[in-house]
Formats: sequence, structure tokens, C-alpha cells
Amino acid sequence: DLLPDYYRVDYTNSNPGFYKKENYEHNGKPVYKKPKLEEYLYFNKVDKWAVGVKWTSNDVNAERLTMKEDGHEKPTSGAWQVQKTGFDFEKIDVTITEYSPKYPTYYEVKNTGSDGLEGFYEKLPESENYKAFPVFTNRPTVGTKYLLYLHLTGEWRISLGTSPIDGTLYAKSSQKGLPSPELSKGWNVWKDTWKASNNLTVVAINH
Repeated sequence: DLLPDYYRVDYTNSNPGFYKKENYEHNGKPVYKKPKLEEYLYFNKVDKWAVGVKWTSNDVNAERLTMKEDGHEKPTSGAWQVQKTGFDFEKIDVTITEYSPKYPTYYEVKNTGSDGLEGFYEKLPESENYKAFPVFTNRPTVGTKYLLYLHLTGEWRISLGTSPIDGTLYAKSSQKGLPSPELSKGWNVWKDTWKASNNLTVVAINH
């Protein structure tokens, strides 16, 4: 069977992890990577699916989560082990699901803090994607034009542009490595310093 483009990984006391298939393999299986972050889901050298930060490493400390059983064609839900310290592991239950991000035509940025960021952000043509991910803009008739996009550092940002020159930053997701902005459980806004916002949310408009 063909492996999917994304996997979602869930386990106790951890935010969901989303891993996108890369265009290369390790040990005969595709490597998956969190968007813009150096964290991988991969088939390791002893034929077990693992989550770690160095998918080419022989160092056991690079793997923080490993499937108990070996030889599976794809990562599956069930018993995995999480690394505690050194070679000390704890068994946990992990849920693995195939995932496919579906980007709407619009996101609504709701912001009761009234920083001017609120409004409907429209998806730009695919030719204007930023590093393989879609970009959205508020297209104002008056006022400032903002972009909503996934930055190279892994957070979704609302700013004036994607380059350092025009990229004055006003808001960013509190979680990194998410394939779409509505998945973030919180946002930070700039007010002389970065502060967690109770006012700003991003919602997909699916019509």
C-alpha cells in the first residue's frame, strides 16, 4: 500500500504531532517530518518506526518514541515506548492516524484586542505558496495588508510579508510544526514584547 502524505501522532500528555512525507527514504521507507522542524517519523536501523530528531543517527538518544514491534510496513497504533533517560523506556499507547490537511478558501482571524489583524484572509494562488505551504491575505480595501503563512521557524505568522525586509511580525502561533493555523491552541501577539493572547483566534471558513 502507498503510504499517506501525512501522519498524525497522539499520545498522553503531548500535543498531537503532524508529520509530512519527505521525498527521500531511510531503511527502505519514507521519512516524515514535522513542517519546518527537525523532528522526524521514520523507519530506524532495527526496523522499527520511531520519532526522533536525527533520523540518520545511530545514537539511541536521538529517538524519543519507538514502536514496540518491528517489521511493520507503516506506523500503527498500539504499544510504543518513550525514552525516559539513557536506555530507560516506558511503555505508552500511541494513536497513529492518516491525515490530510484541507486548506479553506478563507480563514477568519478573530481578534477582540482590535490590533487591526482581524478579518477574512483569502488563499492566494498556488504559485504564491511560501516554501510549499499556502499563503493567505486579508486583501483590505483600506488599511494594512497582512499575510498569514507558515514561517521557516515552524510557527504560523501574521505579518507584512515573508521576507526579513518586509516581514514586520504582529502575531505568531504558540505551537510550531503544524500544517495549518487553526490547529494552534494559542497565539502570541507583539506589544513591545511577545505576549500570549486570549483574544486572537484563527478559524477555517469552509464555505
